[in-house]
Amino acid sequence: MKLSFFTMPIHPLGKPYSQSLAEDREAFILADQLGYAEAYCGEHTTDQAEIITSCVAFLASLAYETKQIRLGTGTVNMPNSHPARIAAEVAMLDHMLEGRLNFGISPGGLMSDAEVFGSIDKDRNAMFVESINMVLDIWKGQAPYDLKGKFWEISTARTMMPEIGQGDIMKPYQDPHPPIVGTAVAPFSKGVSAMAERGWQPISGNFLLPKWAATHWPKYVEGCEKAGITPDYADWRVAKNICVADDQETARAYARDPGSPYVLYYSQLLTKMRAGGRLNLFKEDQNMPDDAVTLDYVLDRLVIHGDPQSVTDQILALREETGPFKHLVYAGHDWTDYDLGRRSMILMGEKVLPLLQEATKAEPITVAAPCARLGQPGGRHMTLLMTKPVIDPKAFRRALGNFATGVTIITARAPDGTTVGVTASSFNSLSMDPPLVLWSSMKEARSCAIFEEASHFAVNILAADQMELSNHFARQQPDKFDGIDYEIGIGGAPILPDCAGRFQCETYAKLDGGDHWIFVGRVIAFDDFGRTPLCFHQGSYAMVFNHPGSFAKGDLAGLPDADTGRMGNHTFFLMLRAVRAYQARYQPKITALGLSVTEARILLVLNDLSGPTAEELVVHLHSPETEAHAALVNLEDRKLVAHKEDRYHLTETGQNMAAQCWRVADAHAEESFAGFSAAQIDTFNQVLRHLIG
Repeated sequence: MKLSFFTMPIHPLGKPYSQSLAEDREAFILADQLGYAEAYCGEHTTDQAEIITSCVAFLASLAYETKQIRLGTGTVNMPNSHPARIAAEVAMLDHMLEGRLNFGISPGGLMSDAEVFGSIDKDRNAMFVESINMVLDIWKGQAPYDLKGKFWEISTARTMMPEIGQGDIMKPYQDPHPPIVGTAVAPFSKGVSAMAERGWQPISGNFLLPKWAATHWPKYVEGCEKAGITPDYADWRVAKNICVADDQETARAYARDPGSPYVLYYSQLLTKMRAGGRLNLFKEDQNMPDDAVTLDYVLDRLVIHGDPQSVTDQILALREETGPFKHLVYAGHDWTDYDLGRRSMILMGEKVLPLLQEATKAEPITVAAPCARLGQPGGRHMTLLMTKPVIDPKAFRRALGNFATGVTIITARAPDGTTVGVTASSFNSLSMDPPLVLWSSMKEARSCAIFEEASHFAVNILAADQMELSNHFARQQPDKFDGIDYEIGIGGAPILPDCAGRFQCETYAKLDGGDHWIFVGRVIAFDDFGRTPLCFHQGSYAMVFNHPGSFAKGDLAGLPDADTGRMGNHTFFLMLRAVRAYQARYQPKITALGLSVTEARILLVLNDLSGPTAEELVVHLHSPETEAHAALVNLEDRKLVAHKEDRYHLTETGQNMAAQCWRVADAHAEESFAGFSAAQIDTFNQVLRHLIG
């Protein structure tokens, strides 16, 4: 079960805009600190209560103040802006967030916005579809674009100057684009099916009755089946209005008494829906008269409130009615009472979520869809059930990261002369006879189409000193080969100099591998330069070192003894060998605790330091920054480390684990230095400190 945050907060009229916006920003930062997975905000232009006028601008203000949470536009109202502006601004925000962006889209629901933008009498759903299609065409295409539709035309043909970059719209940080989500608020929404068919994911709106939210899952399954996608309850987000307090009475009062932000929210929403003829969203029976849809009727059915255990029970009961969704979205409201507003979010993250995760941890992800049985009048239904194990994507990636790989740059040239190069670690050998190798590419990657068309490709295995070359080809750029030294290989595929090795291949086969294509190449030429290769492990670059246990003493019989030569008595080489031998025996003991060496170091540093920032931690770890940050996120996910206001500390569980790490370190040191006196060890430590400086 994941927990996320969504807000289109309705603030009291007359409350200072600056105060409301500051509190809205604080809610997002708090969600990040509490470990919420995602956070979304809505946008409206003509509403003095809903005052976030631009999702992109608001989220940009949070880009460098949040660390791990994914931020989402919730939603960009597509008919209200030009598609080129949307494409450019969302791409910029994606770069600011370095890929922590979800792109939420909709036609927009506020009629005064539609009026002010001149679309109230137009087909806004058609405008929405044309706009998102143009945005995606901009991102996957090249200037001058030359897109023509019913509502917009996009071209820079008359003014573009590619030599200086003019006329080209930025592409997103994520390749090919950020994940796309859409809010669904109608029962039996056809939009949910259409989204699923395009690989997009739905959020069932927080003002939708549970019985109508339940109609979204079959529609999602329907769209997934058309697209050949396996539906996953983890991809279905359900938003709810939730008020958690330390006791039942406080929660009830803050959720239902006059002056409550929840009462204000639904009072405003009910007024808008009544005026717009959309009260059907609140009706359990569509034959109900409009007068029966009162404020109390709506609050009774759409606001969950109570202490942590009571709220947990109500959410589990909700899942019985809607279906077992795996992603709950907490709807944000005005912080009428600053302390209670914050406390509700804190209790939701620290108390309710663990209770939900414990209650649902044994659940399989079940996929159910109604299917008409042929030959039976009335379309009698049966239920198709598919189950699959629950896989946490972040944990899965971390587990895969334990497999150390080399680093390659795969290159090719399309029939039209377009060259492409991508950094990849998915390269592997396949067969000796015939000589076959393989690698894989995401199907949605912009470069994938060129590899599909190319008759040949080249695999350039990078050497240890080519880390910058790897980073260069990993970044999105108009021409990755600009300024790069290369030769033209067989089939036109560029080959790079100074590598550890190179393989030139003709395309032998393309195989379906889920969300990747697997390219198999028949090797027709290769180079072995024997250079030390660049490696990749757990999100960081690494280098090859021979393991001290690679050779037993008996294997060296009859060979000259290096220990008696100059290297065997040189301080530098002795220290190098000693460190490798010490680490080789120490690392398996730490791994046995379920930790990487970097994770263990973080626990030990936090055991000594009081509340360091992430940047201060990196200085003390002597590890690559990316590896340190990845380890820190893993420790937070395991509840061993927590942070408050950017400063990190051990949880109680983390303190216990740090104590175990110290016991392992102390025992290993005692074992390694057995036979040396305390005075000798002290002298040795003094020498080390002197060398460190």
